[in-house]
Amino acid sequence: QNPNPQFLQLLTSLRSGDNPTRSAAEKAYEEALKADPRTALFGLLSCMDPTAAANGNDEVTRLQAATLLRRAAVQVGPTPTAWSKFQTQARSHLLQILASEPAQSVKKLLVAVIAAIAINSEENRWNDLVAHVFQLAASSDNVALKDSAMRLLSELLGTTYTSDVVARRQELGQLVQVGLNSQPLQPAALALVAEMVSSLEDDMVQAMQPALPLIEAALQHLASSELKLFEEALQNFVICAGEKPTFFKPRYSEWAEMMLRYASAKGTLPDGLRSLALEFISSLMEGKTKGLLKAIPSLPENALRMAFVFLSEVEDAGSSWEEVDEDEEEDDDDSLHGTGEAKVFFFVKKMGFDATKTALEGLLQQYGTGSRWQERLAACMAIRAAGEFVTSDASIDGMTTLLLTLAQDAHCRVRHAA
Repeated sequence: QNPNPQFLQLLTSLRSGDNPTRSAAEKAYEEALKADPRTALFGLLSCMDPTAAANGNDEVTRLQAATLLRRAAVQVGPTPTAWSKFQTQARSHLLQILASEPAQSVKKLLVAVIAAIAINSEENRWNDLVAHVFQLAASSDNVALKDSAMRLLSELLGTTYTSDVVARRQELGQLVQVGLNSQPLQPAALALVAEMVSSLEDDMVQAMQPALPLIEAALQHLASSELKLFEEALQNFVICAGEKPTFFKPRYSEWAEMMLRYASAKGTLPDGLRSLALEFISSLMEGKTKGLLKAIPSLPENALRMAFVFLSEVEDAGSSWEEVDEDEEEDDDDSLHGTGEAKVFFFVKKMGFDATKTALEGLLQQYGTGSRWQERLAACMAIRAAGEFVTSDASIDGMTTLLLTLAQDAHCRVRHAA
């Protein structure tokens, strides 16, 4: 359909760099939404149709119209009655627009619009939405449509539409498998898998475990090609590890090894992603420490070693470091050095001193006698982090002796830390 000329002009004015023009447009939009909400909402919808691009519906306009419509959806519309009528009449139009939209940025926002409308339609439920989404995914080899379908299903899981999605379990599994095996679809497939793990019952989550190797391969591809998408996926799986750690049980060892590899990828991955990878292991350990130690006997050594690596990644800030009170600032330290200290504390606390004693004492000896001052600083800070959990008098004596030695170190930061 052709765009509503009044709303097309209104959207143009809302983007104006002239403050009075933009302010007048904002006021006009709010008044239109209040006076005749149904007409206003359909005015926005008319500006989202990509088939009318030649008549003014360019990508910027469509993105803007979708943004305003989503905002209205999240706010449950200007009035319940007007919103309910709009929902009923607009549903088919929105799915048609999604199917024909060429721009990925607009598609992602359209998914959010449709999900918001569906979720906020409690009194007028969109009963056939999930069926339409699966039909959309199956009816075409269009990668963009399959991507949108998976992202929309991710949005619907965890809502009142979860049972509708679960009812089509076989189709869902096939869609996930197609997505994980197709590099362009992997980001959407990983997001869907993560939402499934978080939202579905344990028996269904367990049935998904054969897909773990495919998930690992998809993550590895993103880590080497799309860091922003990799970060999004990694964040999702850190949440999964905290909520449903047993999902990873058949491959605890492989996932721990993979995450430690990411954590150690200095110069290849940004520090934030390296820290997030180690956070995955912490999240997994939070709920399944005994199971992890049984499956990965080398975990105390490997996890603590990575924490020490982080602890030693600190630069000489000259004399400015002396102005910082470490006890007050440690909670605000988001550097790898600060993360390393927090992880030494966490790992020794969660796994216990008996399980970590050998690894901890070996690393303290190695780092405490290291040639780089950063290593010796790491040893001091590790003792501070782990000290309260030490239960052996001999270990306490050994740590005290090391600190007394480091208190005479040639580098002022090491002396200060000791």
